[in-house]
Amino acid sequence: DGAFFGCASLRALSLPECLPREDCARILDAATIEQAELKLAADRALDFTVDGDGVATAYHGKGGAVILPGTVRVLGARLFAERKNITSLRLPAGVTAIGDEAFFRASVARLEILASDLTVGEDAFLGCDGLTELIAPRALRRRLLALHIP
Repeated sequence: DGAFFGCASLRALSLPECLPREDCARILDAATIEQAELKLAADRALDFTVDGDGVATAYHGKGGAVILPGTVRVLGARLFAERKNITSLRLPAGVTAIGDEAFFRASVARLEILASDLTVGEDAFLGCDGLTELIAPRALRRRLLALHIP
């Protein structure tokens, strides 16, 4: 109780269900929404190695619900390969490509793609049998399903 006591400048607060509980706790401890958003963005950025061209080359996170930082433009080859602890993944609209074997034998149950079009590398979803929910714009979804995404 009292989580928002004294927050006169609070204009909006939306806590998506996909946020891990510890992220929600940091939001509630922040003095302003802007500070909370900065904290979350900084935390997410630490989960990835991203080169100067916006290619995510490594993932170091704990899994769960993963949201890519806004600096990522390309999921590098084998980025999430054989990761068994990712429950959901959201690709921002700025992502333009998914590299070869990016999800090879990964256990991602829910994948949300906000981009209307993207390049998909060879065997990007090979062995990603746990994928039960694919959310993407209609044309992209049809194209991805034609690639035999499980």
